[in-house]
Amino acid sequence: MSLALIIPSTLKQGEVRNVKVTVENIGNADAKNVKVDVTSPSLGINAQKSYDNVPSEEARTIAFEIDAKEAGKFKISGIVEYWDDEGNKYIETVEKTITIEPLPVLEETHEKQPVKEPEKSVPGFEIILALLVFLLTSLVLKKNKR
Repeated sequence: MSLALIIPSTLKQGEVRNVKVTVENIGNADAKNVKVDVTSPSLGINAQKSYDNVPSEEARTIAFEIDAKEAGKFKISGIVEYWDDEGNKYIETVEKTITIEPLPVLEETHEKQPVKEPEKSVPGFEIILALLVFLLTSLVLKKNKR
């Protein structure tokens, strides 16, 4: 029995990628009660599949997704357990390390805030008020002279 993890060695943070695990019976006899586990607790991977029988020279494939949420190096482990015709149990293991590259850091931009214009008062309001006061005063004085 042969176990292969077909995964990219590098992903970018935030990327979601479909990956495959292939189990191939490279022996001369059938493999019975085949159980395949692919795990990576840090990446949230827990893919399992069982087969009653994998005939000689045949393969089975398990597909799942890797969701690269965090940057760093992560280990993915694959284990296949199977039995031969004589009742012997076999275990094959494989490990792969995947690197998730962080997103590029964007430089802070210092955008200029728009300059707020000072509010303008109604032009001449003070002048109009002064003229009204002058006219009223003039009228009152003229009336008093009579």
